[in-house]
Amino acid sequence: MTHPSHSGTWHHFNDLYPDFASQSRNVRIGLYTDGFNPFGQFGRNYSCWPVIVCVYNLSPGLCMKYPYIFLSPIVPGPKSPERDLDVFLRPLIDELTLLWNDGIVTYDVARKENFTMRVTLMWTISDFPTYGMLSGLMANWRARIVWRRRIHTTFVKVGSFQMGVQAIFSRFTMIEGFTGLKSHDCHVLMEKLLPVAFRHLLPDAIWEAVIFPPTFFDVMEHLPIHLPYEAINGGPCQYRWMYPFES
Repeated sequence: MTHPSHSGTWHHFNDLYPDFASQSRNVRIGLYTDGFNPFGQFGRNYSCWPVIVCVYNLSPGLCMKYPYIFLSPIVPGPKSPERDLDVFLRPLIDELTLLWNDGIVTYDVARKENFTMRVTLMWTISDFPTYGMLSGLMANWRARIVWRRRIHTTFVKVGSFQMGVQAIFSRFTMIEGFTGLKSHDCHVLMEKLLPVAFRHLLPDAIWEAVIFPPTFFDVMEHLPIHLPYEAINGGPCQYRWMYPFES
């Protein structure tokens, strides 16, 4: 496996759209966006969002090279676009829709002929906050966080904990949610509060056997499962990670 074309997603797409897959000159792209401060970490507070497109029709050695990574729109600052990101992406979305539905007449230099080239967006490349903005789920994500924080606050108010644990959370009982939690505080949440949250959701036999050690929530425990699944479906990670765009 050396190229995104070896991935399960690529083959699944070919099965869904055989007419697109039958034309090798049709283009498959990835889209990246994230905010950065053009003035550096010591400059004034400013967030600029470039939108970058990479082409996967090239060989493995060329896919992620700078000459073949294209800057599309730039979302200006000084603040993050947040829920308005789709407004700035509208021209690009319209163009991609046109290229998918109708295509555009393009000249093939090698064959010395015109052909109708179509384009599809295979996936987006971003961190999780930007993923929420791109998918339009940012508002729901925030609502879910607030709901969870309210539940946690309720548990702290009515719960009976050891003196040391109660002292840790005493400063949070008068506000809507928790901020500034330390690593130990998070472990207490996982080990003391999560069992309370699941008490009436799980059968007794399961609830009594459930243990929430901090290592269960360590990402290293889950990587052996998620990374092979991700590689099988998405292909080699160097075509989907953020480092070529951030360097």
